[in-house]
This record gives sequence, C-alpha cells and structure tokens, in this order.
Amino acid sequence: MAVDIQVSSTFDIFMKNNVWNLSPSRTASRVKLGAASFLACVGMHESLTVVLGAVYDRINQVFPNYDMWLFIGNSAVQPDTRIVRYRRLWGGFKSRGFDLSCLSGSFENMIEIDGGLKFFGAVPFSKNSLAVVSDLIVGERCSYIAALPNGFDVRCALSKGWSGDISNDFDLICCACEKEAFVLKKIGEFDDCERGFLALALSKNIGGLTI
Repeated sequence: MAVDIQVSSTFDIFMKNNVWNLSPSRTASRVKLGAASFLACVGMHESLTVVLGAVYDRINQVFPNYDMWLFIGNSAVQPDTRIVRYRRLWGGFKSRGFDLSCLSGSFENMIEIDGGLKFFGAVPFSKNSLAVVSDLIVGERCSYIAALPNGFDVRCALSKGWSGDISNDFDLICCACEKEAFVLKKIGEFDDCERGFLALALSKNIGGLTI
C-alpha cells in the first residue's frame, strides 16, 4: 500500500515556523536546532510504522554509520513492590502483551522517586522491528526514537530519565543533538487525521533527512 508522507522542515526552531516552535524563553540554548515533520493520514499503527520505515531508510542512506535506538520509560510512578522490581522495564512490557523477541542488546535503569519507582531503557532496533517499536511508543508516551552515531553512550541518558515531553526534556535533547544525534518524537493523537514523527537535530544536519 502506497502512503503519501508529508514532509515539512525548518532550520531554526527558535524562529516562527509551521513545523515546531520553541518558547522564546528558551532561545538562550547553546545549540541551533532544526526540525522536520513526517506525517501520513492513515491509521495510527499503520502510519507510524510506514513513516518510521521511511525515516529509517533515509537515515540509513545518508548517515550509514548511525544506529536506531528506542528510548522508553514509565510515564507513571510504579509501586515499589517485589514483582515490579523483578520485572523492571522490559519485563513489565512483556507482561502487558508486547512481543519483544525481535529486540536485543537493551539497557535499563531504575530511579526511585516519590516513594515509588520509574524505569528507563534503551534498545537498538533494525527494520524488521519497526512494528513492535511503533506499538511500544503508542502504548507508552514517555518515549523517543534516536538515530545515534556509532559509539554514542546511551547510558548517560538513562541515569537522568525523561518525561516524554519535548519542552521538559529539551536540555537532554540538546545534549544529544550536540553529539550529532537525531531525536524523533511521535506526533498526532488518535483523533488527528495526520500522524507521524517530529525529528530534531542540529540545523546543519536536519536537511539530510528532507532533501
């Protein structure tokens, strides 16, 4: 099935644009970031998998020394129980019915907060894992996808955690982009016609995704 993907971009998210605007109060950022949106008008899971596949192919073509990673965590504080500590993050997803058999090489970290626990993890993925990655990010909003250059230390982000909200996580996103990463966030809800991904990267790199 052919799907039309609408692509829009800006080389400066601090200037007014039709892709994504950052609050003027954050213009003191030490890095200049651009953004690109990739949107398709089909069902939620279908659109995310198709759009992610297109972005995956583009990154693999233009940045062959990059790996694709899923960063995902708990948006809600988990009760501090023996079963939660045993399952941790990935076991928790398996208990919810997610098939993670096609994913390997994962990392995770546990953070104690507000009398409970939050788990944050990262796992690399290949093209044959796009469907399960799409399912995971639909099921958990505290998630990002990142295209990372070889040798990138993913465990640094796990020690701090994230919220899944770009504005709240902006310092962490800037840190990743400074190291040449591309950070992707799911956009579009169930009642939106178009759904897909927003990509953030250094302004000098964002054009590589859209040309």
